[in-house]
Amino acid sequence: MPGARLESVVAFAARGVVGVLAVVYALLKLLPVRPKVVLMSRLYGRTSQDFERVRDEIRRQDPSLRVVVLNHRNTNPLGVPVQMLQEMYHLATSRACITDSYMAALSVLRHRESLVVVQMWHALGAIKRFGLAALDTDEGRSRELATAMRMHQGYDWVIAGGRRMVTPFAEAFGVPPARVLPIGTPRVDILHDPEATKAKRRRIHEAHPQLGAKPLVLYAPTFRKGIPVRVDDILDALGPDDFDVVVTLHPLDRRDYSGRPGVVQDRAFSTLDWLAVADHVVTDYSAIVFDAAVVGLPLYFYAYDLEEYRGRRGLFLDYEGDMPGPVAATAKDVAAAIHDHEGSVASVARFRDEFVAPADGGCTRRIVALALGAAPGDLG
Repeated sequence: MPGARLESVVAFAARGVVGVLAVVYALLKLLPVRPKVVLMSRLYGRTSQDFERVRDEIRRQDPSLRVVVLNHRNTNPLGVPVQMLQEMYHLATSRACITDSYMAALSVLRHRESLVVVQMWHALGAIKRFGLAALDTDEGRSRELATAMRMHQGYDWVIAGGRRMVTPFAEAFGVPPARVLPIGTPRVDILHDPEATKAKRRRIHEAHPQLGAKPLVLYAPTFRKGIPVRVDDILDALGPDDFDVVVTLHPLDRRDYSGRPGVVQDRAFSTLDWLAVADHVVTDYSAIVFDAAVVGLPLYFYAYDLEEYRGRRGLFLDYEGDMPGPVAATAKDVAAAIHDHEGSVASVARFRDEFVAPADGGCTRRIVALALGAAPGDLG
């Protein structure tokens, strides 16, 4: 069991590191709290569209507050200590923190009682199990290491995309369901903003003027740990004659398909950007299903490894029953379903009503009000 022994060694070392961090953090908490809110992410190297909305809304609700955005995507391990010190300083001296990811500094440290911590996860919902709900699975963390790192502790509130995600998010983040608020995230506001959508369409068509002559299929698959996604199969099945295909892969998957006829792969645009111009969306277990449902796009599910994935990672939902579109095991069946227009907009609308908060333009406002001290019952 060499893997298990390694995890035990890492967990032991982690406990030692946590002890050192606790001492440093105790000293930092002697500093005064400033009129400041810190936004923390380890997913991006630049500020996300969600955080841009939150930052602007904080300034609107309270112009006296300083907003600090920490985009700490750990691509260089040598930079981690500096990033951690920055995070600790701002957590010790801020009024509130909003995060969209797992941040060790949030979980392992004991914060001031006055600090409000909001976990605004980077996805509206989840099909696959993650966080504490995926411990000891093939793609999850070990329970021993998660315990040593106090994984996903320290949140006052967790934001979910909609009511059906309350129980899964409570399990994934280890909080009571009452602390999971299904009020939607800024991306609901973004996806329903006509001016933002128009601007994205303009930028995309300026960069790729060849798009628009044929229906556009967005292929956004889930990352498999150590197993390449079958991108070629779906591209072969759709072909360059009938469709243009946009491929968006996980940042860790560096394969490039942009040289194929009829294929666009441009990391300058996010998956959210591509939803502004897509006609169809093909995915598998990705949370893009929730975003596409907000927009109302037909969905198709290329689940060639469903049983294997369900056993390796685990799923929160009844996949065959809950997914709002055809579920196919072969790329040819996916292509046939798109040709035959089997993706039902009505099914997508029902899924949206069940899984995503109403798009009233107030998701960002409610999250910021919560971070600034409002009670859940007063969010409106």
